[in-house]
Amino acid sequence: MTAAAANVCGSGYTISAGAARYGANASLYLWWNGKYSGSNKLYDKYICGVLREQGRRRQHLHDVRMQLT
Repeated sequence: MTAAAANVCGSGYTISAGAARYGANASLYLWWNGKYSGSNKLYDKYICGVLREQGRRRQHLHDVRMQLT
């Protein structure tokens, strides 16, 4: 999944920040680039999410970039 994150988020997003499974066909992977957008080290992180849907015939990757504030 790291390669997919690099394609969607950019090469700097290499630190895993979590993952979640949604039903039988979707997973969300969160990646962090090690940078902060403000002074709060817990919440001011640049986070990129990759939503992976897997159906019977295809796989889809969706860019769901977000910043936690």
